[in-house]
Amino acid sequence: MTQATPVTFPNGTSALTRARAFITLESRLADSHDYAGWLDLWSDGECSYWVPARGSDTDKMVSVIYDNRARLHTRVGQLLSGQHYAQTPTSVLSRVVSGLEVIADDDPQVLAVTGAFVLIEYRDETQVIWAGHVTYRLVESSGELRMRAKTVELVNRSGWLPTLTFLI
Repeated sequence: MTQATPVTFPNGTSALTRARAFITLESRLADSHDYAGWLDLWSDGECSYWVPARGSDTDKMVSVIYDNRARLHTRVGQLLSGQHYAQTPTSVLSRVVSGLEVIADDDPQVLAVTGAFVLIEYRDETQVIWAGHVTYRLVESSGELRMRAKTVELVNRSGWLPTLTFLI
């Protein structure tokens, strides 16, 4: 497994440049199934990993995924166990995240960044294209960015979805 190596920047580096580097690392770790490294990217304390099930739901009870810290650890533990049969064989993943921009957030300690993504999943002779918008809520911890929240709004979230058993 690849170790998550934080990127350091000289003073004066823009928040967006730092966020792009962080999101590139996060994408690489997820695509390469480095679940432990991916989990290390999360901040301490309260966090959320949310894939809403329809429209612009604010009701997190209607979700494809809505994980807090404990559930994130359970999800990663299942993926690392080797007994997660929905991922046998393991999906080959490749994603592109683009159009990143900093957006306003209610918390001044949070760097909120949004963009579009396309993720190709290949498994069992089948290729699936996942696409949508992603929003990261990043915080600084000991000079490094960490995720406090990740929200993935799939283009087809209001329709039928294939099994989503990897990190999107």
